Amino acid sequence: MIYQKMITVLKLLFYGCKYPSRLSVKIPFYIGHRSYIKIGYKGKINIKGKINLKDHVRIISNGKLTFGNRCSINSFSRIVCHTEITLGERVVIAEFVSILDHDHNPQIINGKLDIDNFVSAPIKIGNYVWIGDKVTICKGVQLGDNIVVAANSVVTKSFPSNCIIGGIPAKIIKTI
Repeated sequence: MIYQKMITVLKLLFYGCKYPSRLSVKIPFYIGHRSYIKIGYKGKINIKGKINLKDHVRIISNGKLTFGNRCSINSFSRIVCHTEITLGERVVIAEFVSILDHDHNPQIINGKLDIDNFVSAPIKIGNYVWIGDKVTICKGVQLGDNIVVAANSVVTKSFPSNCIIGGIPAKIIKTI
């Protein structure tokens, strides 16, 4: 336990030195084994409270990424931000979840496939949201408060507060 805390402190010092003006952290947080944070030249990450990144989590920001207090991201999940992603308080993300605020926009340029273009739209996830295993949340989605996203769902549109959603594409299963 002490070893893990020491490693976390060293990782936070490393990220603080690497991204001094682009990473805002109020209190230390846990970063698991082989998890990493990458902030692009125009990116910024704001962590408003305690968060927990389990093992093998990838956080990449080329836009504005905000975490509310008490967020938890489980192993092998990833958040990739090109424009803006906001997670509210107590958002729990299960394993193998992808949250992406962009899609590739492939084009043929001079007879060659170009996959470097993106179409993006902000994502906002409310407070007290539980996102199940292997969920994908796509660009432009807004989720209200008190939502459960069922495992293996693909969320392509926005949903109001107080419901359980699931499916491909996701739809309201039950109001709570």
